[in-house]
Amino acid sequence: MKKRTIATLLSLVMAFSLTACAGGSDNTDSRDVVVEEETEAEDTDSEAEDTDAEDADAEDADSEAEDADAEEEDTEAADAADVFGVVDGDVYTNEYFGIKIEAIDGYSFADDETLVELGLMTGELLGEGDTLAAEAMKNSLESGETVIDCYLVDADFMNSINLTLSSTDSSLTQDDVADMIDASLSMLVSTYESMGASDVVCERETTSFLGEEVPCIRTTGVFEVQGTTIDLDVVQVVLVKDGYTATITATTYMDDETATLLDTVSVID
Repeated sequence: MKKRTIATLLSLVMAFSLTACAGGSDNTDSRDVVVEEETEAEDTDSEAEDTDAEDADAEDADSEAEDADAEEEDTEAADAADVFGVVDGDVYTNEYFGIKIEAIDGYSFADDETLVELGLMTGELLGEGDTLAAEAMKNSLESGETVIDCYLVDADFMNSINLTLSSTDSSLTQDDVADMIDASLSMLVSTYESMGASDVVCERETTSFLGEEVPCIRTTGVFEVQGTTIDLDVVQVVLVKDGYTATITATTYMDDETATLLDTVSVID
């Protein structure tokens, strides 16, 4: 039970920290509002007639704009849904990013119920036919929240690899990943420490992933559990495509097996 508690805390750390890795932009507009008072109200009858005609034209324009906005929202909804992958037995497939994750001996994909127990949101709900759940997931993704799409874990719930999705600045590309990582490192250290880890080190390194050397976040630290020191090793790889990020996080305790977990990820044939 103690092990599962630690694993749960770390999964929440991942969900919190990956948003920082994936975000990279603040889309909030700051606008000045100028309020002008009307001081003359006389001799406006003829002007009102002209205004009525203009309003009619404006209503037509607004109606057309609303139709265009509705079509755009439908397109955005479809795009958001397309980003999610699917778990089928022992294989997770994400067509959008062109990758799959295959379960290895002793590992299985956590189901939705388990993920809910961990306090994580899962994109698999999009495939369940629940319109409200699907809309909630899409909205969460589009608002910049991190949504977990698959969670492959061992029988002890200690070692795992998960893939989380988030929306990001559409101008960001894979070439920006190193800068995104550098911007998140200090926050990651504080987050792990707030969860009870000590001797935390978060650094940008490179790792072998899908046949290439790519930038990654490597985190090490320790947890003290009932007088026992548990070593932590985490490697995170970020993929960026057209305004979305997929972050693959390999987490292991005691022995560093992150490379083995990252090898479960491959390109779709």
